[in-house]
Amino acid sequence: MPWRPPVRRSPDPRRRPPRTRDAATTVASVGVPAERRAASPARVYAELQPCPRRRVDRGGTVTEDRIVVRRNAEEHRFEIREGGELAGYAVYREEEGRTVFTHTIVLPAFGGRGLGTRLAKAALDAVVEDGGPIVPRCPFIASYLVEHPEYAAHVEQPGATAS
Repeated sequence: MPWRPPVRRSPDPRRRPPRTRDAATTVASVGVPAERRAASPARVYAELQPCPRRRVDRGGTVTEDRIVVRRNAEEHRFEIREGGELAGYAVYREEEGRTVFTHTIVLPAFGGRGLGTRLAKAALDAVVEDGGPIVPRCPFIASYLVEHPEYAAHVEQPGATAS
């Protein structure tokens, strides 16, 4: 069979044409008013992305945008809420001046968004601020502590006695 050049097909109407890179249509300028298009791409990106604002009050409540972590002393747990709705909690108990974390739950509807990590960080920060040792009986809190050695000075292993 003799060789034939490949057949050129017409472009697929579902494919988008390639973008050109001129000053009017760069990726950094999409969605930015014309008077700010000359700004640096980093500044434009920062303007388009919501900047999380973190606030901690004296009651142990940590607020980031719509996410709030607070200590619920009546139920002995730290709760994380998104938009006012309970998203998860870390149960603890106080034993001889130590804070023992026994269980952490993030509700399935809120899973996969890093809320468990935020909850663990806020809860551990609150306990460190109070000055007591942390006893991680919860596997999630224990794995968080392994990944974050900055808490090592405040951790007491389960089964150890207070000195």
